[in-house]
Amino acid sequence: MSESNRVKLIVVPETAYGATPADSANWQTLRYTSETLSGTPQTVTSSEIRSDRMTADMTRTGLQVQGDIGVELSTGTFDDLISGAFANNWAADTPTVGSDTLLIGTADKSFSIEKQFTDEGKFLAFRGMRVGQMSLNFQYGQILTGSFNFAGNGSESVASSLVGAGTVAAATTSKVLNASTDIASISIDGSTASGIEIQSISLQLNNNLRAIEAIGHDAPVDQKKGTAAITGTIQAYLSAESFAWYQKSLDQADVALEFSVTDGTDTYTFTLPRIHLTVQAPQSGGLDQDVMISADYTALYDSVAGTSLKLVRS
Repeated sequence: MSESNRVKLIVVPETAYGATPADSANWQTLRYTSETLSGTPQTVTSSEIRSDRMTADMTRTGLQVQGDIGVELSTGTFDDLISGAFANNWAADTPTVGSDTLLIGTADKSFSIEKQFTDEGKFLAFRGMRVGQMSLNFQYGQILTGSFNFAGNGSESVASSLVGAGTVAAATTSKVLNASTDIASISIDGSTASGIEIQSISLQLNNNLRAIEAIGHDAPVDQKKGTAAITGTIQAYLSAESFAWYQKSLDQADVALEFSVTDGTDTYTFTLPRIHLTVQAPQSGGLDQDVMISADYTALYDSVAGTSLKLVRS
């Protein structure tokens, strides 16, 4: 009888879509909190009429390969998956030595993922896995959590590990980050968020994947990217400064948002150079409550920054 604590996930970047690199030395053990990776057959029941009223047949007509991996954010752990979500490669940040920058791009990135039931010696393989969505949640008093949603083009039970003669790097050991003490800075429109006390920030990157399905193949032959839709929510206590968000929402004025998270050694800085806010008028709520203001945002392309979202690791 298998136990969830004995389930291991390992991942490797693919060089050819849907093909696991043979004997690769680039396998990495994933740290995760939950997973729903699955290959789910799509079936059609026969319409054949039988005089005994029985169902004649059911046939598999497709295979849906997808699922989420839930995570707790730590530095250096998910850089490959984040790169897959951005559809771009990390690039050395010339002005800042020791820093790398990631911008929204158009590169086709995919992964092979293996799910190992280590107590039973069983293996499930998932190939052609592209990152469809990345979600990150920064909330006071909580560990920084997130998830990566994947869609792929192949899933099967394999008799032995895909690693073959390759090697698997151990899971990273960097500390899990939290929003209470590890948020290094927050700035709005280029200034520190003075007078604004933020309770939570969320960030979602949706690549709007669409499955390419063709006759002669049960699983999709590819997963193609669409628009990189970047959205999120900022929850703050109402103040004179945060109250201004409501008018910015009415005016659909451009707002810049930047925040950093650090473990004391390594830092991630998220920059959204141009966002539009959607803010409902603050509500009193009820007796003995703080008045909050909630701002949904959508990131837009900024011609100066050349992107709608930038991530710097340093």
